Amino acid sequence: MIYSKTKGNSNKYILFFHGNSQSHETWDAVINEELLDDFTLLTVDLPGHGKSFHSIRPEIDYTLKGMSVQIKELILSYQEFEYIIVANSIATNFIAEIAPGLLNCKGLFLTGACIIGGSFTTADVFQLNPNLAAAFAAYPADEELNLLLDDMAYQISDELKQKCKNTFLNTDPLFRTTLNESITAEDWSDEIENLENMDIPIAIVYGKNEKINHFHYLNRSNIKKWENETLLIPDAGHCIQLDQPKLLAAMINDFAQYCFK
Repeated sequence: MIYSKTKGNSNKYILFFHGNSQSHETWDAVINEELLDDFTLLTVDLPGHGKSFHSIRPEIDYTLKGMSVQIKELILSYQEFEYIIVANSIATNFIAEIAPGLLNCKGLFLTGACIIGGSFTTADVFQLNPNLAAAFAAYPADEELNLLLDDMAYQISDELKQKCKNTFLNTDPLFRTTLNESITAEDWSDEIENLENMDIPIAIVYGKNEKINHFHYLNRSNIKKWENETLLIPDAGHCIQLDQPKLLAAMINDFAQYCFK
């Protein structure tokens, strides 16, 4: 079972999907902003994460395509409503995999996007950062995990960093290793083309202090971007929701108002 938490009672939904080895709680500071009180906010624990199930068939469920199928089932249960999707990091891949089948979706808000396809390779997507290896290790050494978390966010408190660390360690380790195998095998759809063919607003947003992905590579795609450009948030890294939740909430609100008008 995929766990989700709901806040609000509007008929206009915003669905939030977190990145690798995070949980629905990564969005807490964002969804608690009053600016978003006009919407119903749904935060999700991906399979293998948080309070969601740990798979007994990880080789199927924890691949790029396998995760996407499960997420699609959840999203389609809300298709009677108008909704937008907010996704961070690897969740942007999962959403891009299934984008053509997202019925009644009014917009995609992608942060720290690492979508891939066509002529784009992993070298186009990811920076040469040795600390990223810990994100795909079953049991990274403590120091390796600390360095990864330092690069995932730009400026978070020691308390929040420890919470992120605990969440990482609570994630099914087979998720990380199986996902890595899936990526290494290039077992993905043309996610770029999927988004290029979408006729809905798509926001592409990065932190200016991003240390995981290249944040201008999607400018070479034909994705029809909201505001016609890749948007950068100051004093924020890969996980903008941790560094700049107030600014991110304001941007999501502007985007949602645009999509739902």
